[in-house]
Amino acid sequence: MAKETKKLTFLHGKDSDKGLKIVIISEGYRTAELDQFHRDADVAAQTILGTPPFREGPIRIARIDVASKESSAYQSVHQRDTDTAFRARFDTNNPHLLRVNEKQVMTTVRVALPTQWHDHKIIVLVNAPERFGGGGKLLASAGGQATGIAVSSNANGSETLMHELGHAFGLADEYAKSPLMGHSPPNVATNPNRLPAFWQERLTPHVKRPTIGSDRDIVGVFQAGTGTAHYRPQYSCIMKSSSSLDRYCKVCAEWIETTLMAKSVERKAA
Repeated sequence: MAKETKKLTFLHGKDSDKGLKIVIISEGYRTAELDQFHRDADVAAQTILGTPPFREGPIRIARIDVASKESSAYQSVHQRDTDTAFRARFDTNNPHLLRVNEKQVMTTVRVALPTQWHDHKIIVLVNAPERFGGGGKLLASAGGQATGIAVSSNANGSETLMHELGHAFGLADEYAKSPLMGHSPPNVATNPNRLPAFWQERLTPHVKRPTIGSDRDIVGVFQAGTGTAHYRPQYSCIMKSSSSLDRYCKVCAEWIETTLMAKSVERKAA
């Protein structure tokens, strides 16, 4: 494992302590491929900035160049471990889930970033052709906390990136066989009559539980699948499906927006 380059570049906004901070860091790009990483990171940044509610909030985005000895982390071609900076691998129990060495990522980010960026989100952009990703929690120092994801470079321009970024804000998967997450997410429930308070406050008046139909404007209690005790707020949401037709539902979008607003107010008061 070798990191030959560490360079910090601000892609959106200035080196400021106001608003949400997002860091995009390279994984599986050799030195000769960092120009491609720059293009991939630009696409990722524009995807985020063009998606509600991120496009309405105060956001700073930075890029960190980290070169690897070998290109790519996907095993479907190499059939062996590749020598990349953060040891990105597909999970042995779930070949669609990307894993990275979170401790090494956090150490690299902490050294590269200004001290006022202790509270931020991390996107590890993995040089791989598949549209896969994974959410994880990366702990920072000095009392700050960063929640991060790993996503393949080919997820750029698609909602896969935004789905995974939703996990960084504590949102859970909404599809039928998704595992229930243990941090009390606002967008899933196992009982149609016992919903998270954030979701309950946004219910369409007099909606049936569970909610039947495909009306995309209703905030209700939609069953994730036949015979499953897994419910979501709206018929369509990025957290249910990464298709290009979906966006964050009202509950998920407002949950993220609340986080963005809180960070903005927090920084102004500091």
